[in-house]
Amino acid sequence: MTEVHRKLLERKSFADMTGNNVNHPNDFLARWYAQYIVGMLKDSTFSSDRTLNARRLFSFENGVQGWSAGENVSTVNTVRSFANWPFAPQEGSCALEAEFPTQEANAWRTIMISLEEPLDLSEAGCVYYHINSYGGTGYETRIRLYSGSNMKEEIKAMQADSWNYICTDVASWPYKDNITKIEIAFRATGSTAAWYGSRFQIDNVGYLLEGTLIYDFEGTAHSWKGTENVMSVNSVAAFANSPMKPVSNAYALEALFPDMALNEWKTIAVEYDQMLDLSEATHFYYYINSYGGRGYETRLRLYSENDVWEQTVSMDADMWNRIEANISNWSGRGHITKIEVAFRAIGSNAVWYSSRFQIDKVGYRKVS
Repeated sequence: MTEVHRKLLERKSFADMTGNNVNHPNDFLARWYAQYIVGMLKDSTFSSDRTLNARRLFSFENGVQGWSAGENVSTVNTVRSFANWPFAPQEGSCALEAEFPTQEANAWRTIMISLEEPLDLSEAGCVYYHINSYGGTGYETRIRLYSGSNMKEEIKAMQADSWNYICTDVASWPYKDNITKIEIAFRATGSTAAWYGSRFQIDNVGYLLEGTLIYDFEGTAHSWKGTENVMSVNSVAAFANSPMKPVSNAYALEALFPDMALNEWKTIAVEYDQMLDLSEATHFYYYINSYGGRGYETRLRLYSENDVWEQTVSMDADMWNRIEANISNWSGRGHITKIEVAFRAIGSNAVWYSSRFQIDKVGYRKVS
């Protein structure tokens, strides 16, 4: 799918010949037409991965790959499209869809895989998956990793009608070298009313190689400051926008910016009296999240005396984006004097009234 097509689809404004809006959940013709459009525009070579250290475990391109229905799920199948937004797999041609019967909205619906050959994830820093569902607001997803009788669990908020990237930190879990079962679950929150049979989807399950953490912002800003168009930075335990909490651990760094044009850069930075030596690093990474709708960019600048290394990439609002930069060929990485991370909306100079963005887990890794 080209970037132009992606932006068109995100507008949710296609109409079929009857004038129905294709985002209408109950109109069969509208849903069929949207799926038809996606099928025509989709480019199998398109990749949304923003990191080079991802190791995919399950793509569902060749079937369910051993996954099965668990608690409160009737069936699991691979699908090429589905009626709810965004209508298509997160990547490739297929996703895994779980169908569940009528039951309480807040009951967990679970899918699982029991592994005949345990997975060795000793190199993993986090295990990730992408999940999507029908619905309105107020949903959670849960992952459980089993190593025999040992279990690691994490529950995170998620949005319906959107591919949510969920990354669970396993860097310090001592049993990650022997994973015997994985469970992924979904539910609505805040209601016990009956939810009449529906579905959710997962796609692109894998892990990220463990890196070396420089900043985790656990109760401190680590000398980071607001520079261009940022009023203040603080270590925070929670925030109002999804996913509402740090990548992992207890804190993230939040930047507050004033009323200003959407497309102006909002920048935070940390400077060094003694230069930071990343001469062994091949990749630099950070996580970033923001309030908003669609159409955002983040910019990384690494300063080395009179030299500046720069990368600008697109990002999504209301979810943690892991941004990774290949600095292996940059001669200045052994004597860094300043790190700068910036954020902005694109495509408009309208006023954005005072808002925030967050970063977390800044580090580097070396590819062996």
